[in-house]
Amino acid sequence: MLRVSVKVLNMFFFVEKVRSEPQIFFIWQQDKPLYVGENVVIFCRVLTKDPDTKYRWYYSSGKIADKETLGVLIDPRRYEQPPYRSNPTTFINVMFKLKLENLTIKQSGLYGCEAENAIGFGSRQTSLTVTYRPVIPITTGTPCL
Repeated sequence: MLRVSVKVLNMFFFVEKVRSEPQIFFIWQQDKPLYVGENVVIFCRVLTKDPDTKYRWYYSSGKIADKETLGVLIDPRRYEQPPYRSNPTTFINVMFKLKLENLTIKQSGLYGCEAENAIGFGSRQTSLTVTYRPVIPITTGTPCL
């Protein structure tokens, strides 16, 4: 009977330590052109107290993701889970990254970052636009008349 009481107290203590869903307070924003063949790392910053927080990236090729989801789940092997942190009494600032290599035009779209724990989840989106590198004509010799 004493064991049951301890178990209930441990569960209550766990929930008390976490107390809130993860908060995504910043997500990468494209600030310069990205060209076909380049690499980029997009990221989001998450505040969480729960060391068991799960992180996911989503992709949507449209301008607006579906109202029910952030898009198609990106294969978790394409990104690293942030390292485990052992002190759940204070918020930790986690940087969650998705590395995109050898960009193609088809990778343009919306990318959504989601963080989830036992209490709830937070999410944010950002837009990525991949373009072809501009062609700059080179003039040599004398001009044609």
